[in-house]
Amino acid sequence: MPSPTVNSDRIPRPAYLWMLLPYAASIVGWMLWKNGWIAVLIFHGGMASALCVHRKHWNPENLWRGGSTKLFLFAVVSMVAFGFYVVFRLDDRGPELAHFFGKRRLHGLGATLLAIYFCIANPVLEEAFWRGLYGSGHRRPTLSDLAYGSFHYFIVFDPRNPTEGVVCVLALVFMGWLWRQITYRSGGHRAAILWHGLGDVAVLLGPALVIWTS
Repeated sequence: MPSPTVNSDRIPRPAYLWMLLPYAASIVGWMLWKNGWIAVLIFHGGMASALCVHRKHWNPENLWRGGSTKLFLFAVVSMVAFGFYVVFRLDDRGPELAHFFGKRRLHGLGATLLAIYFCIANPVLEEAFWRGLYGSGHRRPTLSDLAYGSFHYFIVFDPRNPTEGVVCVLALVFMGWLWRQITYRSGGHRAAILWHGLGDVAVLLGPALVIWTS
């Protein structure tokens, strides 16, 4: 019997083309136009559009179901540890980070408001998109796991250290697979949304703290 998080109607093949939008957001908005606002607009607008167009292929009522207290606690502890790692890893790169984000129009109050919005909306949209619309109970990695991890390469890409981007992709493919397993087996997205949201906070707050203290 299928999980309540996965609609029994098979998603049509053309719907998989929506997976290209996060790549467009990261390549066009982030790398070429160097504009964080445009990147987020393409990214979130594309996912929201896909979720609306293919509404019958996922179950939004399960966004706030699923997960246990132990799993929530583990998510909190693991992401706090990850946040400390991010700060440690970037500790001596404050001016460089400030320049990097500044070039992408991410500075001041506007950047703070965008970061708050992103940490609230992104985990919900991404979990609904990657683990809802494309959700499944397969134990092996799926196309959605690979696509979810891979588009981040263009966000973290550093020509001086391309290996770092590969490590990031592999880690996120694993997290995508893990969140999909948790969502399918717990009957809802709630645990994955919390875990994902804490990860977004760590990824954004870590560099911000490094910039502020440099």
